[in-house]
This record gives sequence, C-alpha cells and structure tokens, in this order.
Amino acid sequence: MPPSPLQDDPQTLSLSAALASRIGTVAGVGGWALDLRSQVLYWDAETRRIHRVPAEFVPTVESAIGFYAPEARPVIQAAVEAGIRTGEGWDLELPLTRADDEPFWARAVGMAEFEDGQPVRLLGTFQDITHQRAERLATEQARQQLALAIQSGRIGVWHVDPGSGGAVWDEWVFRQYGREPRPGLVMARDWAGWLHPEDRPRVLAGLAAAVAGVPQESLEFRVLWPDGAVRHLRAAAHPVRDAEGRVLRVVGLNWDVTSERELEQVLRGGLRAPPRGRSRPLRRRRALPWRGPRGARRGPGRAAAAGWRGVRRRAVGGADS
Repeated sequence: MPPSPLQDDPQTLSLSAALASRIGTVAGVGGWALDLRSQVLYWDAETRRIHRVPAEFVPTVESAIGFYAPEARPVIQAAVEAGIRTGEGWDLELPLTRADDEPFWARAVGMAEFEDGQPVRLLGTFQDITHQRAERLATEQARQQLALAIQSGRIGVWHVDPGSGGAVWDEWVFRQYGREPRPGLVMARDWAGWLHPEDRPRVLAGLAAAVAGVPQESLEFRVLWPDGAVRHLRAAAHPVRDAEGRVLRVVGLNWDVTSERELEQVLRGGLRAPPRGRSRPLRRRRALPWRGPRGARRGPGRAAAAGWRGVRRRAVGGADS
C-alpha cells in the first residue's frame, strides 16, 4: 500500500509527534534513542522529567548509566551489549537514583535497529514504576501472609463457580471433611451427602444465598466423616462480582470448630447445678489453736496478742512474766 500524502505533511508529522509526547506524559512513559555511530543520546521530555533533569540537560551514555544503582549498571550494560550483538531486545526493572538523589525504580525497554546487518541505533522506552512496584510487593507480601495464616490456622479455602455444578477445594477442606485430596471439581451431590442430614437444608440454603449475592459471614454446621465421626465446621462465603455486578463466583473459608464445641459440652456438664434437695451449705471451718512460745494452747485472738507482747518486751530488754 503506498504511503498516504498526509504522512509526509509537516503539519501532520508535527501533530503526530505532539500527540505521541502527550500520550507518553499521560502514561508516564518516556522515550529515548541512541545513534550508535555518533554516540548521540536523545531523551524526550518525559524521560528528562523522570530523571528530574532540566530541559537543557544533554544526556550521554556515561551519564545515563550513572543514574542506575551500582548493582544495576552491569545488568543494563550487558542487556545493551547483547542487543547490539544479537538484536535481542530487553525489558528490565531496575533501581536508579534521580538527579536530586531520590531513589526510584524504572522499567527500561530497548531494542536495536539494523541496516544491512549492522546495528545503527538503539530505541526504547523508560517508565517510572516505583509506585506500581511497591503496590505489587505489598500485594505479594499480603498474599504470603494470608497463605501463612491459612496454613498455620488450618483454614480451608474453596470457591464455587455458578453453573459448574461443583466446587474447587484446597487440601485443608478435604481434611476437614475427612477425605483424601483430589484434583478437579467436588460435585455438589457428593458434598451434600457429606453434610449432617439435620444441617443439610440450612447449609444448602446459605450457599444458594451466597450465589445470589448475599454474603454468609458465619455458617456453622456438622459434617460426617467416612468412619462415622461427626465434625463441626464454620464457614464464611462471599460473592465475587464483575463490573456489571453479576456474581462470577463464591469464595469461602472453612474452620474446624469441633474442639470448641466439645469443650462447651464438657463445661456445661461440669458446671451443672446439683439436684434439688442434695445441695449442702458450706461448713464453717474451725480455727486451729495456736501454741505460744512455751507450748501454752491459746485461741487465735489471745495467741496473737500474747505473741506480740512477748516480742515487744524482748525488744526493750524485758522478760516474760
């Protein structure tokens, strides 16, 4: 297809350049180019802004490398050399320091252009990703903390996709139901059969409400293990919606609260009031006699007084009479 006449129009070219510059500013992405023959390095306005250098700043290869943190300089240099040698592009996230000594992280993307099999220039983009990286690291840290809490707390995680006819369980949910973990969906008909018959209607109604968009904060129920044991579980289920508000899936957590319920039963049994007519009043304990210094038996009141008098007389050099 022959080029459009507009592509060679100076006004159109100027407008395209201005539009590209505006898009780069809005997106926070700068551009750069290096002529390998003359070693002239070009930075656009956004790249200068990211580095916080004035508009009249003239970058060089040496000064550009100098903005990178010491540990990152060998990385970017090796990527550039590999690009010149093999034509392989690079996409790196590296630490740098701005002109005002503020550290930051940037995404450096570049590629080499060749003419007649020889590299003639490098082109690339430069983006400040400090905030995005911090958010990503915070999210990853929160995910790891949640995973640790789930693992240490033996919390089971599951989700249900409406219309799938089943649920996806993690290892702990299988353990809570006394079943061997297995891949794939846990079908609703199997799961319902593992619920205690007295609790089954209430649990199924709670799950249906969650699929309809109503969160279930604390749903407690019993499950039957293959060996006949009865376990008590508590579950929370929350719907996940799309941008239009439709429920995409229900995500839930399970806790085994069997020990709590057994302890409650023991406490209720241990604190049960005695049968009527069999309760006995507390008997008053008889005070034991006190033997004085010379073996005399006295009541507790007189003994205390006599003992105190003896201590006082000895303190002033007297003797007991």
